[in-house]
Amino acid sequence: MAELAVAAAVVSAIGTMKQGSAQKAMYDAQAAQTMVQARSNVIKSRAEALKYKQEGVRTLDKIRKTIATVGARGAAGSIDPFSGSTGKLQVNIFDRGFLDFSVNKDNTNLARENMTMIQKSAEYQAGIYRAAGKQAKQSAMFSAVTSLAMAGATYGMGFGADATAATAATPAAAPAGVGGVFSNGNMTWGTGYGNLTTGA
Repeated sequence: MAELAVAAAVVSAIGTMKQGSAQKAMYDAQAAQTMVQARSNVIKSRAEALKYKQEGVRTLDKIRKTIATVGARGAAGSIDPFSGSTGKLQVNIFDRGFLDFSVNKDNTNLARENMTMIQKSAEYQAGIYRAAGKQAKQSAMFSAVTSLAMAGATYGMGFGADATAATAATPAAAPAGVGGVFSNGNMTWGTGYGNLTTGA
């Protein structure tokens, strides 16, 4: 019976360790998936940042072209391109264009910050998954070792009890040289202890 208990404990310990390894693999896969998803989101944010940056560049280019056109038309009409209504028009064009450029620049910075937040958040979450997997494996290993130790102790106690019972059930043999019949003429010793008779 003790051997069966030990065998069952070994099978249970192996199953526990396999379960712990499976849980660790699951958490590691979740961590990897988190990082893959984060990289995908970072790429999207980087694309958005690039788009806003390009829009900002196009806005500046549009400002340059519009102001140049207004100045050229003013000069063609013998009007000072840098004063009067023409000058004010150029200032308004510049103000409006600079506002659009600033918005695109802010959107670019926000997209970049979003990339950083996504990356850091993913790394943190992946770290949690990895720690959980490590803890699950360690807990399974500890449980398996504890189960084996208890089974071994139980087996040892059972073996010791059986040995004690077997020893108690076995009669003690007489020491060598004890027993037999001896006589010196006046006293006779028998084959057992206490069998002492005296001669007539």
